[in-house]
Amino acid sequence: MLSDTELRAAWLAAGNMPYPYGPLFRLLMLLGQRRTEVTEMRWGEVDLAAKTWTIPAERMKAGAAHVVPLPDDAVAMARAAAERQSRRASF
Repeated sequence: MLSDTELRAAWLAAGNMPYPYGPLFRLLMLLGQRRTEVTEMRWGEVDLAAKTWTIPAERMKAGAAHVVPLPDDAVAMARAAAERQSRRASF
């Protein structure tokens, strides 16, 4: 467990990391999900309007789908990643 001070330091340090590592570490802190689940996230699992991410049953340890609420910061990060991806695709 990290203290509030340690968590803040980790958040700030992640902000200085290059893409995709900084956003990845911040998502891990925001969502509290396992590293593998976050790194295997797919756009089709995310509903930005509902602010949810549904992890399919086949990727969950318990074998049942899991709905993760997305805080506003995570939604903003997802939108930024989508924008970044669309810029790359247009070149």
